[in-house]
Amino acid sequence: MDVQQKLGVRKAFKLREHESNGNAFENLFCDIMRASNSGFKKVKPQRQIGDRKNDGFIDKDGIYYQVYAPETVAGNLSSAIKKLEGDLTGLLSYWRDQQGFNVDK
Repeated sequence: MDVQQKLGVRKAFKLREHESNGNAFENLFCDIMRASNSGFKKVKPQRQIGDRKNDGFIDKDGIYYQVYAPETVAGNLSSAIKKLEGDLTGLLSYWRDQQGFNVDK
């Protein structure tokens, strides 16, 4: 890939990144993770229970991802922190006990 092609790819990525919010940003994140790490697994939400606070993981490394991408960025920092803390608690309470998952690495 020459310099012009790399520049075009970089511009296309930046455009996609800036235009993505909510689920579109989560999907972009998961696409990047799958392309960069063959061990990454996306968690598909299950109807009413959702994804149990886990958007994807790399099991062999004990790494779990929760993507926070609100539809509107303008908001309250303290509510974002509360969401982060609640999501971490929810992730640990469910995924720690699942066979084959190790969140304590």
